[in-house]
Amino acid sequence: MRFKDNIHSARLTARLLTVAVVGLLCFVCQWQSAHPWYDRAFAQVLQPTVSGQDSALQYQYLPLVSNKRSAVATATPTPTTVPTVTPTPTTAPEATTVALFLEDAWRTSSAALKQDSNGGLHVGYYYYEGQHDGAPNYAVYAYCPADCGDPSHWAKVNLAEDRDVLEVQLALTSSGHPRLLIRADSTVYPGGKDYLYAACDQNCASQAGWQVGYVLSSDGTDIFNVYDDDAP
Repeated sequence: MRFKDNIHSARLTARLLTVAVVGLLCFVCQWQSAHPWYDRAFAQVLQPTVSGQDSALQYQYLPLVSNKRSAVATATPTPTTVPTVTPTPTTAPEATTVALFLEDAWRTSSAALKQDSNGGLHVGYYYYEGQHDGAPNYAVYAYCPADCGDPSHWAKVNLAEDRDVLEVQLALTSSGHPRLLIRADSTVYPGGKDYLYAACDQNCASQAGWQVGYVLSSDGTDIFNVYDDDAP
């Protein structure tokens, strides 16, 4: 008897639960029909006016209440113009001469450069291996009073033109007058060396302003001079 009562109570409880579930579902359906779903979409927001004119509409992400689902609008950004950078034109500096060659046809050697108290430049040299290169054999003195980067400001004079010059040494007096020591193949001793002294006190751009004299000769020194162009 007690077992039958338990079964009856269980059936009654099940029916009550079923009625409760059905009632809850009906309530939910009625609530859905009376209330919209919340979607997320784009809302158009009108910006405040500036200087009396309405600014363009801008799109922002905001929650929007709607009664049905719709496709999400795509915001198109306002194109911006990138300014073109125009480089400032520059003028290339003019090429400047960084070197001056007093001789451009033959090789030179034993060159010496001195500057006097007035800024003038004095140069002495000879042509290297003149007998083999087809160059002159004499010594050369050159002078420039100012603006010596201009080749036209230089004056040259040839000295000891009848000699096979091997070396030139240059010095200036306290007054800025040039003096040259010239070493050449000897006309006194075969295989020897002759030493000449050249001096000028005025009109040094002309051979007439120079005095060239014989000083002495050396002999038996070839073994020391073969590989030394600067050995007097």
